[in-house]
Amino acid sequence: MSFSKNVFECFKKNVESFEKKGIKIREVELFRSLVPAFKTAVSLDAEKNIECEEIHGTKYCVSFEEYNGQKFYVKKDRGMTVKCELADILFVMIDKKTKEIRICCLQNKYEKKSKKFIDRFYVDMRQFYLLKKRPIFKLKNIIIPLLNDAICPSVASYGVFYKKDSDEFDMNYYSAEVLRPVTYSLGKKRKVTLKNVTPDVCYTRESKVIEECRYSKNLIEFVDELIQLKIGTPIDLKYILDEHFLDGKLIDAIIRMYNSEVRNENENTDLIFSLDSKKAGHIYYKTALVIGVNDRFEEIDRYQDEDIYAQKKSFVDGWEYKDKIRKFRY
Repeated sequence: MSFSKNVFECFKKNVESFEKKGIKIREVELFRSLVPAFKTAVSLDAEKNIECEEIHGTKYCVSFEEYNGQKFYVKKDRGMTVKCELADILFVMIDKKTKEIRICCLQNKYEKKSKKFIDRFYVDMRQFYLLKKRPIFKLKNIIIPLLNDAICPSVASYGVFYKKDSDEFDMNYYSAEVLRPVTYSLGKKRKVTLKNVTPDVCYTRESKVIEECRYSKNLIEFVDELIQLKIGTPIDLKYILDEHFLDGKLIDAIIRMYNSEVRNENENTDLIFSLDSKKAGHIYYKTALVIGVNDRFEEIDRYQDEDIYAQKKSFVDGWEYKDKIRKFRY
């Protein structure tokens, strides 16, 4: 079974354990079911292709102002400096062969009423502005350009839990960029919906093609795209070390994962060092998951689904890769 399917099965079992104890399933229970599912799925991976390390964060808010002349959605916020949470889960994905890194700030929501694919859900409009417009934000008066500098907008995304017709819980994923408010309102809470856009796009940067998945219809697809490094924005290890926006514990975990696998013969990793794990960072999150993939293309071969198939392609610079083409049937 593929890693992505194992994550989903572990997530289901975790939810069921809450239900057996008579605990009402809310957003917090779904969040607590999702995070450990990644580590459990790693232990079930016979190929040992995936590694995962969990870092517990701290719940703090970031502050930001209106960006580039775009007014806040909430009327009473306009012209003010406001605060909100940045992410429930901070995903850091690392391809151990190519040394590519992606980072994604995922905010979780729970849409209780729908039992089908969720294409609209309620959000806090202050937080929606932060994730969609991606302004420069501050924490303790330190300017942090992570969202604003991002190549791929999926650096700021939503994971929406919901209950299917089968009574199973699942999760849809959306880059905040592909969402828009449903109705006009100046209140703090509004419903947003998916725009009429394609799920996959490509960006060209320095003669390389960067792929991005902008939404997926279930948790299995989300995890599969995540470990293919198609969710979140590319980021350099040097940028992480230079900007000091992550705390020492998380940076240590990233460096361990970065250095832990098969390296290129000519690659010099002696310069990669470990920082003081007590060092404070300037991005706060509830939980960070650092995921390392030894061979992301091997996961495509292992993942079989009626809506997805694999094919070979060639990038403009001659890279050979396998990519999944989706056939959405909504």
